[in-house]
Amino acid sequence: MPALDEQRRIADFLDDRVARIEQIIAARQQQVELAELGRLANLDAVVRGSAPTQRISRVVALGAVGVVVNPSTYFEDEGVPFVHGYNVRDGYLDLTEVKHMSQTSSNALSRSQLRAGDVLVVRAGFPGRAAVVPPELAGGNCASVLLLRPGDDLQPEWLAAFFNSPLGKQDVDSVQYGAAQGVINLSDVMSFELPLPPLDDQRKALAAYERTDNAWRQGQACAERQISVLQEYKQSLITAAVTGEFDVTSAAPIPE
Repeated sequence: MPALDEQRRIADFLDDRVARIEQIIAARQQQVELAELGRLANLDAVVRGSAPTQRISRVVALGAVGVVVNPSTYFEDEGVPFVHGYNVRDGYLDLTEVKHMSQTSSNALSRSQLRAGDVLVVRAGFPGRAAVVPPELAGGNCASVLLLRPGDDLQPEWLAAFFNSPLGKQDVDSVQYGAAQGVINLSDVMSFELPLPPLDDQRKALAAYERTDNAWRQGQACAERQISVLQEYKQSLITAAVTGEFDVTSAAPIPE
C-alpha cells in the first residue's frame, strides 16, 4: 500500500483528471441531446407542412397486426426473418438479434407476411416507432407490431416519417393505454390524420430531409464515440493511478 502522502497525491490527481473528463463527457452528451432535438424539429417541419390530411385507413391497402399469441412457437434456428417490435427503431430495422421462422409458417400466416415497402409500427413497449421493410425481408413475417401497406398515393418512407415525427408521436400518445407499458391498437392508428402532399412532393421532401438527417445522425454518432472513448480512458486512468502503473508525480494538471 502506498504511503499516506502518496495516497493523497493519487486522490488529488484523480479528482482533477476525472472531474475534467466528466465535464467533457457531459458536454458531449449535451451535443447528442441537441442533435436529437434538431433531428426531430427537422422531421416535424417536413411532415407537418401545409398539405391536406387523409385518414390513414384511406391511404393504406392493408392494415394488420403481427403474430400476437405465442409467437415463440414459430421460432426456428433457420428460415425467414421473424421481425419483432424490439427490431423496429426510429426509421430503421435493427436485425442484429432477429428471430426466424420457417417459410411454410410464414406463408400460412399470410396476413402478417412481409413485403418490401411495408411499414412496421411498434404496438407495445415503445409504441409508434416505425420503419420500412427492405427488399431482403420480403417473405418474412412479424410479431407484435402493426403492419401497414401503403397504397399507390403514399410513399412508405413518408408514412414511417409521420409516425417518428413529433406530430405522429403526439397522436400515438393520445391513444396509447396500459400502466406497465404503452400499447396502441390498429383501429386507433387507422383513424390518424396523415398530412398527404402529392407523391412527387413526398419524394422531394424526403430526399431533402434525409440529407439533413444524415448530418444530424453523423454528429450524434461522433459525439457518442467520443463519450465511449472518454469513459474508457477515465477507467484506465483510475486503474493505472491506483495500481502504480502511472506516476502521478510526473503528471501536470490539465490546462483550464
